Amino acid sequence: PISGLTYTWFETTQTGLFNNRQAGTYDVHVSVIGPVTIDSNHVSVTVDPAATTQVIINPDTHQTITAGTDIAFTAEARDQYGNPTGDPITWTGTDPANPGVFNNRVAGDHIVYATANAIDSTHVTVTVNPAALDHITMTPDYLPTGATTITAGTDIQFAASGYDQYGNPI
Repeated sequence: PISGLTYTWFETTQTGLFNNRQAGTYDVHVSVIGPVTIDSNHVSVTVDPAATTQVIINPDTHQTITAGTDIAFTAEARDQYGNPTGDPITWTGTDPANPGVFNNRVAGDHIVYATANAIDSTHVTVTVNPAALDHITMTPDYLPTGATTITAGTDIQFAASGYDQYGNPI
């Protein structure tokens, strides 16, 4: 630097150090302000994303739904600076025919997560509660030992169970 002149750096620190971590293209140059203003040549610096270090899934917290409800998850592979890397996402726990969409109808807890470049996202628990009562079944639904009648004084214990339209017990 020449004494008495003011240097104004663009896309760098005020000492000329380029240390931008965000992916993109930057126009680096310096202007010197003195009796006249002189602009330097311009250098185009392109920052590409680093390797994938994290996979961000959304939603990323426990979900509770009723059987028959779908959840559309999204995921993105990112480097340590938060830049999207573009690595392909694979899904665990979602519909293989519709990746990222959870549409399991079985009541209970299920795990959903996304993977890119061998890095897993947060594992999200999805609790599926049974839907509304759709039908009931009675057991036994036959007489003991194939009989068509019973003798007076014979007891038979029957029980009823309710199920939603997906076969989940209520």
